Amino acid sequence: MSIYEKKDSVFGATLLIVGWALADGFLRIPIVAGTSGFLPAFSISFFVYLYMIAASLLYLEAILAFPDGAHLISICKKLIGKVGTALIAILFVGLMYSYLGSYFHDFGDSLSLSVFHGFGITIPSKIAICGLAIVLFIVVTLGAWITSMVNLALCCGLVGATASLFFTRFSEISLEYLSKHHWGFVFFAIPTTVGAYYFQGLLPSISTYLKRDTRRLIKTIILSLTLIFVWLTAWQLLTLGSIPTALLWKVMNSHTATAPGIQLFLGEPKVIIAFRFVIFFTLITSTLLGVFILVDFFSDGLKISVEKRRGFRRIWLTAAVIIPAVIVGFWSWRLVENFVTSWVELVLVGLLPTCLVWQVRYTHMLSAPKIFPGGRIALIVFGVISFLLFYFQAGNLFWSYSL
Repeated sequence: MSIYEKKDSVFGATLLIVGWALADGFLRIPIVAGTSGFLPAFSISFFVYLYMIAASLLYLEAILAFPDGAHLISICKKLIGKVGTALIAILFVGLMYSYLGSYFHDFGDSLSLSVFHGFGITIPSKIAICGLAIVLFIVVTLGAWITSMVNLALCCGLVGATASLFFTRFSEISLEYLSKHHWGFVFFAIPTTVGAYYFQGLLPSISTYLKRDTRRLIKTIILSLTLIFVWLTAWQLLTLGSIPTALLWKVMNSHTATAPGIQLFLGEPKVIIAFRFVIFFTLITSTLLGVFILVDFFSDGLKISVEKRRGFRRIWLTAAVIIPAVIVGFWSWRLVENFVTSWVELVLVGLLPTCLVWQVRYTHMLSAPKIFPGGRIALIVFGVISFLLFYFQAGNLFWSYSL
């Protein structure tokens, strides 16, 4: 059995989703949600958790209506036409490269490299970025099973670092901080919270990984999102219960990226070290899976079947994905990050899958398992909720620029 054909598992697929979703978005949640307080932030997180389960089931239903290996390009071309496909492709590629560029940049920055400072090792930023790119190129080229195994190791490191941070900081949690709440600010946390749960771009790859087994795919989606919800709740409990609201406001107004997280723990060396390792593992895991997603996306666009996405083809596909991401990583993350914080995520997460499933069921009447419960009314309700979230996303963008 080749490395491309190793046995899959729900556990491995779950970790792929969790590894991608827990990018630096979850690090930002205490900063944007902390001003509202723990209870409002928890409530929004729970709402988004349920919303993302529904969105993921919609996506899965659309994916399973097409042959194995179909990604957004093939699906959209059939259901919403060439113009709609071109628009979605531009949004998705722009979003993914904004993610990857910021991850590469942050990895090359002092955040991730500070892990080695205790050993007296200093690595130039661009060399670090290129080194990470070479490692990821090798891993992704070897296929889904090797990627899942490396992701497993990285997730173990992330869990260990987060556990160390949690137990080091746990005694600082204050009921006084947790009891404070300002519900009026909670809506500004919606976009970042949605981003922390976003993984739908990985679903076509997960579908192939699990051999399009509907029951295992549904189980993977629910298990993954539940783990993400538990992780985010623990993270909010730790940060919002031990950090004054005034400091959260100060950090949010600084308009920085992943870096502000460290400002929350300044003055506590043990906590800072643990937090730096959390960022280190988070950035590598997210970058690895971002490259993996884009390889399958471009393979679909180039009409390369699943069976042929290996060997020399996978080598040049992976290189074609990584090289532009590295170039963006050399660039300023700030310009790229503004794209990520815009309305694109909710177009892809909520509005698009609603449209796709409507087309699958009621326009083209394609043969596919009915995964999302309900009929036309349920789809309309979900679409309205998605539009309202889109509205809050646009409002958040305006508010962030006005500060």
